[in-house]
Amino acid sequence: MKYLRTVVVMALIFILPAGSWWYLQSGYNYRKAALGILSPKDSLSNTSLNILMHGKDFKDQLKGKTTCLALIDDAAFQTKYFDQYRKALSFQMIVGGDSLAIKGLDKAAYVLIDTSGYIRNTYGETREEQTKLIEHTAIILPRKIQKDVKFKENQD
Repeated sequence: MKYLRTVVVMALIFILPAGSWWYLQSGYNYRKAALGILSPKDSLSNTSLNILMHGKDFKDQLKGKTTCLALIDDAAFQTKYFDQYRKALSFQMIVGGDSLAIKGLDKAAYVLIDTSGYIRNTYGETREEQTKLIEHTAIILPRKIQKDVKFKENQD
């Protein structure tokens, strides 16, 4: 019984913190690698990039929001994707299909644009690419900053 207690204490002292460190480190490394992939590629203010819907330029509507431009019609995926981020603070999805044209990005099915108006990445039509789109959207969405300390109101 004495040895069992020693083994349990050693496990709590060494194994549990090591497992926690490994778990947190792997998440940190994943996010760091994803942010490397999501470095800004091009700016919407770049004159060589034209984003047209029904022949009109609408770059001003994209600034201030994290935007996914869908250049293809895939209603099943797009509905699931939009429903996942519908309540996000500054997310919008623009489904253009054939009416949306981006000159300079010919092979893209989806384009992810951040709140500053930078194109972060482009994605194809495959399921793997769509999964990456979902993961990367979660990474670049700005989060609502919460106060560190919350006070309860007096109800006297």
